[in-house]
Amino acid sequence: MSQRKPITFRYDNATKKTVTYGGSFGALGDAKNIVVSLTGSGVEPDDVKYGRPAGVPTSALSDTTNLTDLSSNAVEITFQADGSVIDASNNPQNRALFFYHDKYRLETGFAVSVLGAGGRIKVWRYSQGVNSYVE
Repeated sequence: MSQRKPITFRYDNATKKTVTYGGSFGALGDAKNIVVSLTGSGVEPDDVKYGRPAGVPTSALSDTTNLTDLSSNAVEITFQADGSVIDASNNPQNRALFFYHDKYRLETGFAVSVLGAGGRIKVWRYSQGVNSYVE
């Protein structure tokens, strides 16, 4: 956002990687992209799951965001120069990405939410004690 240019965050469920591109990070696939793998150091690709573990409530988070469906096995969130996330009609888009480790589903459940109007980002973890995601 400090670049005052749209920047896109992309999660690719097939590769289990996130890619940040746009602005000074170049177009998707450019060497200047920031690529982060969610696997490695003992975490195998099959261990990382997108979505919510079985038995966890499917209701919206307390900030009103809910699971963003994968499109072509990925999720893209483009932050505008002012930080907002909007659709083609300039309406704010709220997004939420949910993840968990396949072997430790309830212990590792977490989410990242984005409120489109201001681009506010929150990280949530699943709490078994309250059977809900908490900030």
